[in-house]
Amino acid sequence: MKLKIMEYNIKDGFTKEIAKDKFIYEKYREKSAVRIVKDFDPDILLICEANFIVQHKKINPKNPFSTDYKKIFSFPFCSYLIKHGHDGSVILSKFPIITMDFSIDNRVFGRTILKMGKKVIIIDNIHPHPIKVNNFNKYRWVKSVLRDKKNPYILIGDFNSLSRLDKYSREYLINFFEPIIKFNLWGEVDSMMKYEVVDEILKNGLQDTYKLINRRFDYTCPTSTFKSMGQNEKGIRIDYIFCSKDFKVLDSGIIKNELSEKASDHYPIYAILELKW
Repeated sequence: MKLKIMEYNIKDGFTKEIAKDKFIYEKYREKSAVRIVKDFDPDILLICEANFIVQHKKINPKNPFSTDYKKIFSFPFCSYLIKHGHDGSVILSKFPIITMDFSIDNRVFGRTILKMGKKVIIIDNIHPHPIKVNNFNKYRWVKSVLRDKKNPYILIGDFNSLSRLDKYSREYLINFFEPIIKFNLWGEVDSMMKYEVVDEILKNGLQDTYKLINRRFDYTCPTSTFKSMGQNEKGIRIDYIFCSKDFKVLDSGIIKNELSEKASDHYPIYAILELKW
């Protein structure tokens, strides 16, 4: 039984803020992302930063579902996680799903129950805020997420955390974050290099699907279009798909092409999994 999974952070729901609380919808970015998803044809698609904004209008708090991701990406089943106002996640599926929203305090967390025939798979998707949740609190929170996991299990999302498996040097990270972090740069990098979040995930017996297939380092953020001025290094890997050892990882990767360079500041990632039993 094979399962094709994709995660994609689409940067502010394909919108751009042009003034305080005023957004425009960048249709060309949406079209690029739709083409990428269509070409890969995933069974499960997780969208991070799925902001719910009407094209060329302000956020409408009375209608948070104004952006219809189910229609945009043409999936029969869809669940929205919106406990963070207009900034949340959407999980889309070819199969029936039930999703519970456990998001709190700038930490998006959805637990999805997926039925494929007689099999039941638990998929947790998470997305902690990169700044408002510090590295230690990300670790404590992820530890609580994993406490109730049941196999077969998949953990997916934009973790805003680094992995020691990518073997960053301190100099590389200092150069990368220097244009972004304006206060306590060295201290923040040292905190990231404790790698507590991903270490905890691996300690719980989960597999990093990308590293099982790919030996060389590659990054998921930023794309060339959205690279900050003055950044001297290529990027960091903060988007992940982890799975329990009930799955065999057939393939996993980061999609980099002309479309993904302009659709978002993140590249989409994917994994093709097969249940062993």
